[in-house]
Amino acid sequence: GWDGVFDTMFKCWSVMLLRHGHYHSDPHPGNFIVAKDGRLAILDWGQTQVAPEAYRLHLCRLVVSMVAEDYPKIAEEVRLHSQVQLERPTTEALAALCYAYFDTRPTPLAEVNMMDLNNSPFLRNRITQNTQEGFFTIR
Repeated sequence: GWDGVFDTMFKCWSVMLLRHGHYHSDPHPGNFIVAKDGRLAILDWGQTQVAPEAYRLHLCRLVVSMVAEDYPKIAEEVRLHSQVQLERPTTEALAALCYAYFDTRPTPLAEVNMMDLNNSPFLRNRITQNTQEGFFTIR
């Protein structure tokens, strides 16, 4: 079923990004086919990214801190190893940004629409610098 497809996709991207450091960076529905035998086929490898080891280790530390809901460690990781900048980089704001971008669990932060220009919490604490690498990883 679909749970198996999503589980396979999650594992594929985890291995591509975290183990190999080279990943497909255009994962929209038109770039996937579930084969008759149930295997997932990933199409259109024209857009890929390379993630250096330091960046991959940063993502791993960030995910571990997020799973533990250790907000000070999340904020510290972003401050020390990310190029993302906020107007007011409080612990709470940095943690909220990470959960809004990366967390796929059904939480209130998962409902934050980063593109809602009328209601985004980041209207009051703007992102002043982001990275292209971050965009492709989040995507």
